[in-house]
Amino acid sequence: MSRAKDYGGIELRKRRAELLFTAAAVLAASAGCSGGTRTVSVVEPTTSAVAPESIVFDWQNTYEKKLNDYKQSAGFVKGESGSMFDLCDLTGDGSPELIISPSVDTEAECRIYTCIGGNAIDIGECGVKGVFEYAPEIKTISKKYVGKTFEITEFMVIEENALATVKKFYNNRNAVSTGARLTYEVDNETVNVSEYDRQLSEFTSSSFLEIGRKYSFEDASVNYALHYSESWGPVLTDTQKELYRNVLRDQMNGADVTAAFELCDLNGDDVPELIYSEGTYPDAFCHIYKLGDNRTDEVAGAFMASDGNIFFDVDKKVYFGPQTSGVGPQSLDSGAVTGYTRTENVIVCGRKYLLNEDSLVKAFR
Repeated sequence: MSRAKDYGGIELRKRRAELLFTAAAVLAASAGCSGGTRTVSVVEPTTSAVAPESIVFDWQNTYEKKLNDYKQSAGFVKGESGSMFDLCDLTGDGSPELIISPSVDTEAECRIYTCIGGNAIDIGECGVKGVFEYAPEIKTISKKYVGKTFEITEFMVIEENALATVKKFYNNRNAVSTGARLTYEVDNETVNVSEYDRQLSEFTSSSFLEIGRKYSFEDASVNYALHYSESWGPVLTDTQKELYRNVLRDQMNGADVTAAFELCDLNGDDVPELIYSEGTYPDAFCHIYKLGDNRTDEVAGAFMASDGNIFFDVDKKVYFGPQTSGVGPQSLDSGAVTGYTRTENVIVCGRKYLLNEDSLVKAFR
């Protein structure tokens, strides 16, 4: 659904990551290192007067109950490829919907809930392999299934608390090698390829976010999702918001259409860091910015991203990229972390908002 760039293979990406990590280590060494552990020198963060857990939303208790109920159900699957969930405002009303992903199985669809009057209203199921795509600009959900010889793409919106199909596409382009007659359909009606591509482009010209598998069902992850992830707007001061907005606006010029960002508290001081994701193309990196005294500092060591994301152990306060990044687990306060083993408290960070002016309003409202 979004543009991708190919900048080379794994070895090239690993080499780039190694060079970035080496440069970061040199910078850190000039600031002081001990015992072979890299120490990142940054300005102490400006403390916010509002604690994120003091921010109360009417959906928090409702979604917490739904998550607890699901965790006790027969459908819950434990483990990294098992059940996860997400929070995302799919209707544009300022409050998130709850998305529960049962697993990464091919047929696994996400269950979507919205909160009305203290009740979790079931909107419906959507997705493939436990995820779906969402375009905030047009408030449209996309579900795409690719078979051996065909693909089906369905676009949906939420109307009257239910999923409604806007347009459905079918083609069997992948069957060309078998000698089969190529077929293109829009809403079950046969069209020529030009018309098919024209109508499809009305949707795919927008940028999409992957939704469904952001948070694990572990206690620390659930607590962060419900009481921290949606609270940063009220928590940050106007000055802090403007500092982060300036960083993101500087990145907008020339940024990939898949560039995104997120606010995430990486060291547990109740002040979020800014994660900027260059995009979802193969060689994309994530950059981390920390608030200082009327300034922002980029934390040394950019991470090669996994689908544009990095991973954060919300309990251990450790963040890391994919194994191919060439950069090991890191702590915001102490640098490189040795002996870390990935736990189930890991959440996926970096791509909560697409990089555009509309997202700046939503993220910092």
